[in-house]
Amino acid sequence: MLRINPVLLQTLTRSNLARIRPINGLYACIPAPCVYAILGPTRRLAVLPEAALSLMVGEAIRRNLHHLSDDPSGKTASQMASLITFLAGLITLLAGLFRLGYVDIIGSPVFLLSFNF
Repeated sequence: MLRINPVLLQTLTRSNLARIRPINGLYACIPAPCVYAILGPTRRLAVLPEAALSLMVGEAIRRNLHHLSDDPSGKTASQMASLITFLAGLITLLAGLFRLGYVDIIGSPVFLLSFNF
């Protein structure tokens, strides 16, 4: 029996949510686990693109590139998604360098309660 890895299906679906080509979704799932394997403090953590983030990136692409509907390759959308991802990573890196983790501790209960309802 053929068994398909759920990570493959998740990344293909989430690339569709982000309005980019499916191959970009596959590329997005490769570097994060590799970097986390070197820098991460625990062995058990799933580091993959999330559905909520994919929806936000897709909406940003839709709002900013609505006039480029004649781009069949999706190259411009992929470039915009890469830029958004790079900037989010840069902000996260700077927050870590400046020791801004306490902001997460203060805000976490509020965010966790909002997901429960």
